[in-house]
Amino acid sequence: MKTNIKPLVLALGFALVLLAPQQSSGYYNATTGKWLNRDPLEEDGGFNSYCFVNNEPVSANDYLGLVIETSCDAIDDYLKSLGISYERTGSYHYTFSGSNLGTGDADAKMIVTRMLFAGTVFKVSSTGGSATDNLKKHVQARLTIVRNALNANFKFSTDKFTFDKDAWTANPQAYFDKLNNGGTAMACRQLSMLIFETGCKFLQKGFRQRTAPTPANLVWIPGDWGWIQNKAYVFDPKTRGYEGENVFHTGTSGEGEMFWGHFKPGKHPAESESWWFSFIRGWLGGGRPEWQDKVTYPGVGLEP
Repeated sequence: MKTNIKPLVLALGFALVLLAPQQSSGYYNATTGKWLNRDPLEEDGGFNSYCFVNNEPVSANDYLGLVIETSCDAIDDYLKSLGISYERTGSYHYTFSGSNLGTGDADAKMIVTRMLFAGTVFKVSSTGGSATDNLKKHVQARLTIVRNALNANFKFSTDKFTFDKDAWTANPQAYFDKLNNGGTAMACRQLSMLIFETGCKFLQKGFRQRTAPTPANLVWIPGDWGWIQNKAYVFDPKTRGYEGENVFHTGTSGEGEMFWGHFKPGKHPAESESWWFSFIRGWLGGGRPEWQDKVTYPGVGLEP
């Protein structure tokens, strides 16, 4: 009886491909011409989650499968004006190709660089202007959020603050500046919403999950609003204010990633992640800080 060894050889060959070193963001099977693992962005990276650079590997690369995407217009000139290293795949998919994720104060270069590298596809809107115009609007919204956070001088309160909604709607920034005199008492959550929504000018906001195992998913973008949960907190009306801490990413410094939180008027405009975690550990009874699994970002200039 003859034994057909061809299927066995093919099976061994396939196993060797599986054990080959990882190139880029996935394992590639040269026999079938397919990638063996899914894009880290899941369905957000496109309908075909096993696809790589729109099947154009000769002319493009995508180390992490993470992009800024536009549907109608190129943003090359804007990226070049900021001095950002990037790759364009397909027609309008942009990925970061440099090594510096942005250091120093929050500015346009840092924001756009980190958008190119963060664990989300940011789809720039195709209405209300060009893709470049809309991306600039988005960057400006983030810078407004950062500026408002760093300039906030409100007193802390555990109670909600009722403000003049009509005046705020008519000119949110002017109303924010009017309240921001160090004498207005606001609860942490309400103040954070005021800072964020003033920068957004009432437009849609999005959420980025932080639970995926990819390092890129841990990248903060200036203007992101996050929440440090105190996992040791058990609800008790007597200990209100110890549930956790709202923070905004405000850029970087020699201490690393910097975050503003509602602490003391006129003091501590931004502190490092390690500072905030040590601060919460010192709360009543001992706090246990952990990042919530998602961060909020402005939706200005982006598709829903």
